[in-house]
Amino acid sequence: MAHFRLRDDSKQWFKNITKTGSEELGLSLDFDGYYFCVILGLATGRRSNPSDQSGRVTDMVERFPEPYRPQQRIIAGLLIWAELSRRGIAVTEKEAVQSVVVELLDAQSLTGLSNEGMSLLDRYASGGFDALTERFEQKPYRLEQFAREVFGEIQAAVENSEVWLYSA
Repeated sequence: MAHFRLRDDSKQWFKNITKTGSEELGLSLDFDGYYFCVILGLATGRRSNPSDQSGRVTDMVERFPEPYRPQQRIIAGLLIWAELSRRGIAVTEKEAVQSVVVELLDAQSLTGLSNEGMSLLDRYASGGFDALTERFEQKPYRLEQFAREVFGEIQAAVENSEVWLYSA
């Protein structure tokens, strides 16, 4: 069964904003860092092979953690949209769109994604981590400041990208 996979170097990078005890603010799940990375990777269209970038990759969970389950279908939809754009497929190309959907989704899996879909999502998360480390000169130390800046980066990427502009 496929797992969400995160580069080992990202764990160290997020360390200072990870909740370790009774702090009120902090990333409490490894998936929180993955989520920041995957959304930025999808927004920018950046992908990289996680094992090529850091050499080591950690299997995290085989399903979306409970706090992320309501967004599970949205994330799958973002993955499909990003892949359609990357492949140059217009949403009006019914058979080509259907082929991508069949390739990336699996209704029988715990995530709703096929093994290929999981692998691609991990590649976008790795690309998003690359974008984070290029954008920020140092590791984050305050979650609230980091979150504001990352969401600003995501918004700018969406606003300045043809990937996220709909055209039929």
